Amino acid sequence: MDRASGTAQLSQIKAGDTHGNTLEKPETIAICAIGTAYSGKAEWAQATLRSHENIQGAIISGGGPGEREENWKERINKALSGSDVLIITMDQLLDPRQLRDCAAYLNEHGVGDISIQYFPLRPLWDLLRLDSQHHYAVGAPELKRQIGSQQMEDKYWDTVESVGQHG
Repeated sequence: MDRASGTAQLSQIKAGDTHGNTLEKPETIAICAIGTAYSGKAEWAQATLRSHENIQGAIISGGGPGEREENWKERINKALSGSDVLIITMDQLLDPRQLRDCAAYLNEHGVGDISIQYFPLRPLWDLLRLDSQHHYAVGAPELKRQIGSQQMEDKYWDTVESVGQHG
């Protein structure tokens, strides 16, 4: 596993050759988008899948801090059967322990290539403004918690790589 961004990893997937022949289905790739609420994860995920029309992809979103583990596992299981790529944009992945649990689960279910797409912190005021315009606002306390818990990008890469080596 190299530390290529999630977008770079997508260029490795081929759904068919130039003559329209179908090739063997590649191993599923998972991209864990790391960032706070309103960091641009959802927009990036949608735009990425639109720009790679030859790839069967699924976006796993939602999953706030209180979501039960069974819920996100069920969504991942449903998406795995028909997807070349899973893009996981759940906010709880900010916690490296949650990311490790998610990566281990993906690894156990045949996803051998897990990548990170990191979204840098945005100023709290920008996040509060965006939150106030959103129908399902997360609120200032949650945004402050997310900002305080976001780590440097290398911490997330180290977490994912440790699962691949020891998971």
